Amino acid sequence: MQIESFPFSRTKSFSKLFLDYISGSVSLQPFVSVFPEITSIEKLTTQIETRNFDRNTLSTVIRKQYEKASILDEKTLKLIESLKEKNTYTVTTGHQLQLAGGPLFFTFKILTTIRLAEELNKKGDKKFIPIFWLASEDHDIEEINNISLFDKEFKWSPDIDGTPVSGSLSTGGLQEFFSQVFELLRGSRYETELKKLLTSSYLDSCSRNLSVATTRFVSQLFKDFPLLVIDSNDPSLKRMFVDVLHKETETGFSYEEAKTTTSQLEQAGYSGQASIRELNLFYINESNRERIDKDGRTFRTLTGSKEWDKDSIQTEIEEHPERFSPNVILRPVYQQVILPNVAYIGGPAEVAYWLQLKGVFEKAGAVFPAVVHRNSAMIVEKKMLDKIEKTGVAIEDLFTQEEELVTSFVKKHASQIDLSNEKEKVSEHFQSVIMKAEKTDPTLKPAAEAELKRIIHSMDAFEHKLLRAEKHKQEQSVNQLRKAKQKLFPGNGLMERQETILPYYMKFGPGFIHELYKAMEPVPASFKLLITEEA
Repeated sequence: MQIESFPFSRTKSFSKLFLDYISGSVSLQPFVSVFPEITSIEKLTTQIETRNFDRNTLSTVIRKQYEKASILDEKTLKLIESLKEKNTYTVTTGHQLQLAGGPLFFTFKILTTIRLAEELNKKGDKKFIPIFWLASEDHDIEEINNISLFDKEFKWSPDIDGTPVSGSLSTGGLQEFFSQVFELLRGSRYETELKKLLTSSYLDSCSRNLSVATTRFVSQLFKDFPLLVIDSNDPSLKRMFVDVLHKETETGFSYEEAKTTTSQLEQAGYSGQASIRELNLFYINESNRERIDKDGRTFRTLTGSKEWDKDSIQTEIEEHPERFSPNVILRPVYQQVILPNVAYIGGPAEVAYWLQLKGVFEKAGAVFPAVVHRNSAMIVEKKMLDKIEKTGVAIEDLFTQEEELVTSFVKKHASQIDLSNEKEKVSEHFQSVIMKAEKTDPTLKPAAEAELKRIIHSMDAFEHKLLRAEKHKQEQSVNQLRKAKQKLFPGNGLMERQETILPYYMKFGPGFIHELYKAMEPVPASFKLLITEEA
């Protein structure tokens, strides 16, 4: 695999906040603990080592989860046991439980986490373990129940009542879903290996729910790398979060802190990514995850199925913390309360909402980690790249909108359709007409100016006709360019947000994960173009 790099800014695909953040802009200094840089990240261990973590419980919970998933081996057990050691720290990323990993950035996030931990492990006697945090408490099923493969969308419709958390979903109905996927794999070079991966992850008898299935999938996809998966929806882990749950229901601290920080971000010229509620918690029961609203001294779920006064909600938190679930504002704090974590790896949107949270962390007494942007990349076959280059179009030109790209291409290859010089000459000559009109009768000047505008408008319309004719004349090249644009930017967005790992796995096999790993940077400095040869 060949690798080419170019600045994130030249992709025209990232926000001003993101670009300023990765450049270490002084305007964002108040919103971070440290900017993403290896030495600064490693120094965060001095803050973390002063905090008390229940490492034994953490290790025990993860071990039980791996035993439940029937994938506990000696290598994994050694990683789990090392969490008990005071000089062990974590590097974390997380994502929703999307089937087969979902978009490519899922894979990029995990590989970035592995690479960063590996780089930090070179620094001395401290140990850093990469962690994948299952977003098992999320309840937006429509975001995770589908995958796109070869321009065809496959959708799973689980038989559910209410709005259960995604991790609890039974995998019993996935056989038909994956049978359709397997049909598209038929005859591919690595059909057997990919079917085995998906079957053992999602259709195995021990994969009773989506949390276990995703744990098995991630563990097998990245089996050659040190990585631990954690499902935080666990009573023992929630017990560690009780103090923050009490504080949130007693004072609503996260709302005030996040609101203040977001206001400061806006004053600095940026926009907040995450919405902030007066109370940033959900309530979980067997069939629902419901938002908790506060009305004076009364707390109630969105549907009104559950209601508390201030004392009764504190009692239930103490007795059953597993029934309370943090939303997007408090989930990062939960992570930092139970993990000795130095860095979180996220995409551009995650970077943006983490920058709203520094005050929330400080009020919760948790260490605000380094927020590291994941690698971002486009995968392109060399033969397609060669075809694009033969047209005279640079790969970075493809980041422009399709019609803008085509128009620029056609104009570049046809000198007869640009009427700019002619319009300029007409305007110059018409100035004498306007002057004569004004001298004869000043009231005629507006009419003369309007006539000039009409003529220029007519020339614009004719120029458009010339362009349309030239597009037709260059139809073959234009169509080739459009196909390349649509292939590399499905849905007119970055490939990594649409494509999955499956077509590359079926073509290049499990070794492709290693190729991607080599292309990833611990702290990405640029956007990557990954050029593959024919398999």
